[in-house]
Amino acid sequence: AAQTGQTPTPTFAPLNETIIDEQLDINDQPPTQSTPTTLFQPVQLGMDTISEDYNEMGVLVFSMMDGIHQHLFVYHPLFFPLTRLTNYAWDDIHPSFSADGRSLAYASTQTGFWEIFVLDLTTYEQIQVTQDNFYEGSPSWSPDGKWIAYESNRSGNLDIFIQSLDSLEEEPIQLTSDTTADYSPRWSP
Repeated sequence: AAQTGQTPTPTFAPLNETIIDEQLDINDQPPTQSTPTTLFQPVQLGMDTISEDYNEMGVLVFSMMDGIHQHLFVYHPLFFPLTRLTNYAWDDIHPSFSADGRSLAYASTQTGFWEIFVLDLTTYEQIQVTQDNFYEGSPSWSPDGKWIAYESNRSGNLDIFIQSLDSLEEEPIQLTSDTTADYSPRWSP
């Protein structure tokens, strides 16, 4: 445990090639909309602590092409090596840490469409935030962690929407509606 005033040192488990090899078959097709997403099994990071200091410490979470799909990775030059978070027969992009460092929002094609998902990094439970068969991407957390802003073409043009994480059954709120593309939303502190 870190003493008062010290930054906690996160510990991540190195990539377990056995888990990855069992999960990825490049011949698999993304499931259709009617297929449940039971294939999702995140690579557990083995974190001793989850900390809001990850953003301040410069922990990087990013998407990178590996093979025929894009996957999520984390990296920090002092605390852990390049570590793969996902490795499936679909694409995962646009990762974004929540302010408390406990969750990761990202866009994924695991249902056959680009949708927004949230992965709880403490329980490894995943929730699907959007479910409307349109493109959704570039999720951004509100500072209080209760909303996700994202870009979507559900209105026929690329616009910004926000979705309450407390009420996923409610329709998202459309923030922009002009004729130009609005994209890559970010919340101010």
